[in-house]
Amino acid sequence: MLPRFKYYLKTKLSARPTNTSEIRSPHAEGVEDRKIHMLNRHRHNHMKPKPLAGELITPARRSLDSPDRSNLAAIPLLDSFSSLVAQGGFFTGAQNIAINNSPMIDNSQYIITGQPVLLLLKGAGTPEAALDAGARHPPPRCHPGTRKTIHEKLSRWLFDLLCEQRMIWLFGPAGVGKTAVAQTFAELVEGEGRLAASYFFSGTTEKNRSDPLRVVPTLAYQLAINHERYRHLITQRLASDPSILDATIHIQFRKLIVEPFLHLASENRQPSDSYVIVLDGLDECSSDGAQCELVELIKDAAQRKELPFIWLLCSRPERHLKYTFSQLEYVQACQWEELLIDNEVRADVEAFLRDHFKEIYERYRDIVMIGDDGTWPSHVDFQAILKAVDGYFVFASTVDKFIGDPEAANPQAQLAILLSTLQGLNAVGVSNPLEALDVLYSRILTKVPERNLSTALQILTVLSHNLEGVCHFGNQSFTAEQLWLFLRIDHATFFSSLQRLHSVVDIPPIEDAPNTPLRFYHKSFSDYLTSTWRSGKFFISQEWAYHTLLVGSLHWYQIILEFENPSRLHSAKHHSAEHMIQQWFGTDPSNIPRPELDLFKGKLLENLEFSKIGDEHKSDFFSALSEFSFNLLENEVSDWMILATLAVKLGLDETLTTKHPGFIRTHINDSTIDAILHRQLVLLTNDKPPKPLELTVKDPIAAMGNLSVRYVIVGRGEKSALACIGRGLGEWWLQAIWLNTVTPPTTQQISQYKWWHKRITF
Repeated sequence: MLPRFKYYLKTKLSARPTNTSEIRSPHAEGVEDRKIHMLNRHRHNHMKPKPLAGELITPARRSLDSPDRSNLAAIPLLDSFSSLVAQGGFFTGAQNIAINNSPMIDNSQYIITGQPVLLLLKGAGTPEAALDAGARHPPPRCHPGTRKTIHEKLSRWLFDLLCEQRMIWLFGPAGVGKTAVAQTFAELVEGEGRLAASYFFSGTTEKNRSDPLRVVPTLAYQLAINHERYRHLITQRLASDPSILDATIHIQFRKLIVEPFLHLASENRQPSDSYVIVLDGLDECSSDGAQCELVELIKDAAQRKELPFIWLLCSRPERHLKYTFSQLEYVQACQWEELLIDNEVRADVEAFLRDHFKEIYERYRDIVMIGDDGTWPSHVDFQAILKAVDGYFVFASTVDKFIGDPEAANPQAQLAILLSTLQGLNAVGVSNPLEALDVLYSRILTKVPERNLSTALQILTVLSHNLEGVCHFGNQSFTAEQLWLFLRIDHATFFSSLQRLHSVVDIPPIEDAPNTPLRFYHKSFSDYLTSTWRSGKFFISQEWAYHTLLVGSLHWYQIILEFENPSRLHSAKHHSAEHMIQQWFGTDPSNIPRPELDLFKGKLLENLEFSKIGDEHKSDFFSALSEFSFNLLENEVSDWMILATLAVKLGLDETLTTKHPGFIRTHINDSTIDAILHRQLVLLTNDKPPKPLELTVKDPIAAMGNLSVRYVIVGRGEKSALACIGRGLGEWWLQAIWLNTVTPPTTQQISQYKWWHKRITF
């Protein structure tokens, strides 16, 4: 029992006369007198109570774990009717008894001792989720001297007598140390005699610890153990109606917590201090709806000052929880505290690792090897570990457990394996030192619905690979809005696909999306995703990242061409491109400086030039390229040959062109399109066209002689264009003049070709 609870009840109840109405049955006075007589005889003779009817279901009490608890009180009582008469109960000495539709509950034993009801309550809950449960041993705790800032805030909240916000939401990304903070704070509060109850959710161990219907019974059981008067009320209530334990969370919370303590308050039997209830890992509760319902119930309870509780709720910043806590009615009731990886936490992690490495060294002094600088690990090795851990407590804990693993009993060898893994050197057959961290990340990704997984991985691809051009345009990271635009994902699908990843990715709200980028909370998540042997089916290859970059860049290059050529398109197509450009730059397209647009355009071409096309993704990229509108390159005298080079390279691959035959050609396939393009070439060259590109060799462009010009037609149907390719004729080694079917060669293009012609050797 809580010390202050015990003292309060002892002083208040010692002078209170026995209230026989609490054990009164609805039977005749003679029966009642015999009942009280039997009770006093047991008390005065110090006799051990007879076995209770509620305890006779089975010797092992297996039925306490049964999902259907509604008849637990009635069935065993009926089965042991004769034993009740023999032992002394309602019917001692009675004759000619008639009972009609009346439940037989021997309150003298069932409620006063309370044990059967408490066992029923315990079976409906999850004892493994309690603060000191053996199933959680050893629980995570804060390292001595660390996490000072958050503990000071929680202590001020605990001892604030005028506290208005009787509820705290402590949130932070996965692995940042929320459970350790909750455990340490709960132990501190318990030492002060002010811990009422606790519940530590878990989705990785017993299913019961994530079952929302077991939360309230667990809290009620702990409260009953600690509060005698509450125990009396709750045993009465459950003895009369055991079906409460099968009710909804809302009913359980009202009937097992709110109403009993309001009743105590009405009798002036409420403790004067506030008592703490801790719920950790709320996001591990099996249902989003149940999580939000629990938060709503606790918020309502926290606003009732007649109730003696203040609440600490800890969770990851999942989308539905962020939304719930952000509602206006929570502002007065709830205080937010976020755990971030900052310099203070980095210093804490360093202290944790230094102390634990010292313990490992003392334990294995005969095995470890002191470095040249007289330390273990050496300064260089320790700094390499610190850089990788970067303030991430779950990473630091994983490192500590791996190096100090008592089964391996060789910290020197374990350290070498860890350092190799951090350097990306993975030896075959060697255990994974980061397995615990990888399990955490795999569990998070497993929660992403299958229908959203491919889109989520596409988004993570852009974040996980440090490819030039993928994350930067003009030395600035993609904003969230630019990212979904670049990937051609509508914003609803974008946020829906990421809704299970808020614990590893910092995702801005939609109103901040135009100005705020996405980011990983910790680099270790990126390392996990890009390591095939660690992430398995969630692996994101560099080839896939290049493919994502190529397809996105090609798409946006076409959008710019559509924006720049309104006369060549249907108005709807141009307006769509204009809208996309406006979304990207965040301003009216007419206000975009031409140099800024050209910079974007050049960056896209640069992405296309330097990205690699993996064999696995060639077919997909060729499909995208075959839909590109080459005919919009009408005014291009391009120093960038990448579009022509890509078209020729892929167009010669017979494994790709079966679906799109004739994608590249030098003869007339289409009597309309190709014939017009040939006439445009005649106009450009003043009736002296160059030779066609030799398409029978492996690399036609490389086979061109120096100071030469060749032509080739690329594209499908009306999207086709003719590329007049010059080699070694200008500032750049390869250049292209693009011709289309609509507009004749421009003066600039004709001048360019004349300048080439002076240097051409036919």
